[in-house]
Order: sequence, then structure tokens, then C-alpha cells
Amino acid sequence: MSKKLDLIMNQIENMRGSVIVGKNETIGETAKKDIQEQWVNNHVEAIINTVLAMRQRWKETAEPRFTEYQRNYPHIKTLYDLDNLIKRISEQEFCKKVLGITITKSNNWRYYPCSPQ
Repeated sequence: MSKKLDLIMNQIENMRGSVIVGKNETIGETAKKDIQEQWVNNHVEAIINTVLAMRQRWKETAEPRFTEYQRNYPHIKTLYDLDNLIKRISEQEFCKKVLGITITKSNNWRYYPCSPQ
């Protein structure tokens, strides 16, 4: 799998395990309790959903982007499919085309390969 996908998966895992300030539970535990509807059809959509929901207002920003992703990329069903898509385009293009996010800061961490830990 690509370093880009590994980075996304590590970021999601770190976020899932983070403790919420003022609560005695992690983000992952809260998400399990609070899910009312099924938003995703497969584990790739779960990753995209999580990436879009990070630090964004869900209804105003993330939900429309996720709905657009589902409409434009129904053929991406496995991590292998996602990895192939990521390898075919640049990270900036992936953010813009696939996630609907335009990042203008050239020094943003998203545009640099992850360093081995």
C-alpha cells in the first residue's frame, strides 16, 4: 500500500483513540454510540467520510463533499482501488478532485511524503 494511504489510516487511528476534552471517552467510542444512520457502504467510504469530517462542519462542508464522492466514485470499493486512485494522481489533485478540498498553502503537510517513524 502507498505511503499516502498509510498516512491517512494512521491519522484516522490516532484521531479515533483521542480522548474528548470534558468527556471520559475517546472519539471512536463516541462515534460508536452516536451513529444514527448508516452513511457509508464500505470501509473505503468510512475512511473518506472520516477524512472529510475532520475539522470541518459536517452539514455545511463535509456532508456535501461526501455525497459528491459517493456519486463520482461508486467504483472505489476496496483499499486496493483507493490506493490505485491515489497513485494515479498527485496529492493536490486527489484533494481537489476526490475530496473537493482546495488547499492553497504550499507548505501544507499533506503535500509532502510521510517520513518513516
